[in-house]
Amino acid sequence: MSAVDFSSVRDEVVKLTQTVSDLVQKQASSARTQIMDAVGSAADNISQSTSAAQDKLTSLESEVGSSIQKNPWRAVVIAAAGGRATRVSRLAGPDEHCDRRDAYGVSRRECGRTRRAVESGRIRS
Repeated sequence: MSAVDFSSVRDEVVKLTQTVSDLVQKQASSARTQIMDAVGSAADNISQSTSAAQDKLTSLESEVGSSIQKNPWRAVVIAAAGGRATRVSRLAGPDEHCDRRDAYGVSRRECGRTRRAVESGRIRS
């Protein structure tokens, strides 16, 4: 082989190297674009879901508000029942219930009912 043959082979290798480099750069650019599109799409979906949830919450808030305005006594009864349920659930068991009777304003009758319910297994202490 002569020097001219090596020169042409070297030129072909340089062209091949440049072609492969260009192909890799195009593939990387394409992959980067696809990833950025996917991230943007996910962000849009999250934003839409958040917006929809916020709209539903706002709608629920206005419905509850209008319901309270239409029937305030119902709201008072629901709030009282919730407070009562919370107070009863805070009481651990019959002994603690009776010991704390004065602190919680629980009557002797309620104390006895709770003790009997625990003893019968209807509620846990």
